Amino acid sequence: MENRHVLWVDDEIDLLKSHIIYLSERGYVVSEATNGPDALDMVQEKDYDLVLIDEMMPVMDGLELLKQLKGIKPDLPAVMVTKNEAEELMDQALGSHFDGYLTKPVNPSQILSVLKRILDKKKIEINQFSRRWAEGFADLKKAVDEADSDADWFAIQTNLCGWELELDSIGNRDLVDMLREIRLEADRKFSRWIESSYPGWIAASPSERPALSMDIVDRWLLDLLKLDGPVLFLVIDCLRLDQWLALEPILTDYFNIKRDTGFAILPSATPYSRDAIFSGLTPAEIERLHPELWYK
Repeated sequence: MENRHVLWVDDEIDLLKSHIIYLSERGYVVSEATNGPDALDMVQEKDYDLVLIDEMMPVMDGLELLKQLKGIKPDLPAVMVTKNEAEELMDQALGSHFDGYLTKPVNPSQILSVLKRILDKKKIEINQFSRRWAEGFADLKKAVDEADSDADWFAIQTNLCGWELELDSIGNRDLVDMLREIRLEADRKFSRWIESSYPGWIAASPSERPALSMDIVDRWLLDLLKLDGPVLFLVIDCLRLDQWLALEPILTDYFNIKRDTGFAILPSATPYSRDAIFSGLTPAEIERLHPELWYK
């Protein structure tokens, strides 16, 4: 591991020598400051990866020091170290853009854990992802080879999209290439499976097939409309599964989400799918039953 440079600001820094030695033995270069003004000068003269800041110090307290540090280097991570266990202070510290919070007395392993979480998060994520990918690669490939039902393909697509979203944040080129190969093979087999299955779905009753565009209202919306309270039915055009999976974690802060899945009709162009959703009919049925509404 390349050396990480940490600035520790504490008016009792001499009492923390054992902690500093512990971190030094694990590849961290720790610089010391006993007050805020000295820390500001040091940050202007040298690049640090992270600053540990004591809350209560003479001349300048930890919150004021952080404010001035962020004015110099906005992206510099900072961790508050304090004797105060009040939840209000914790909220104030995190609301002031501290990246972490430790309560004294701290032991060296606690500090190391915070440093790793903040400074080595990307490296740890890549290592963990690579390990999980090595374990899941064979299972995913086998699932693609053996897929033969709508449940199989929904599981595979959700799995693939999940891997792809993780890789977007990690950016490992070798793993991206491996995943792309599986994606291409899955898309080829899925296309062949749809070609063979789709005619039977169109000929079958709604209860005998996976949900298609014209089944959505009947299958999921009507029961909701029978309940008390308002119902919002929102249709988002051209939204892929991976895009929804990226949005879903954001929406879970505001809604309890239950995810169901279905297939678009073919061709899945907007006018055909939209009309099928709101009419409950295939395009051919709309043309036959409502010729006055149908335009070639």
